[in-house]
Amino acid sequence: INPTKKINNNSNTIKTKKDHRIAMAFAIMGTKIGFDLKIENAEYINTSFPGFAKLINSIGGKLFE
Repeated sequence: INPTKKINNNSNTIKTKKDHRIAMAFAIMGTKIGFDLKIENAEYINTSFPGFAKLINSIGGKLFE
């Protein structure tokens, strides 16, 4: 990972491959990036943190299923 390299990304879809950790990390990042993300398989967050959507939404997120 090179944090100084700029990458043009044409997609706003995060493919989590059913990994709740990836979904949660990108949900948090999504509160700061200024555009909407579509997080595939976000329902898998409930396997480890059932109240995550409510918590992330309380701090400015817009996570919904």
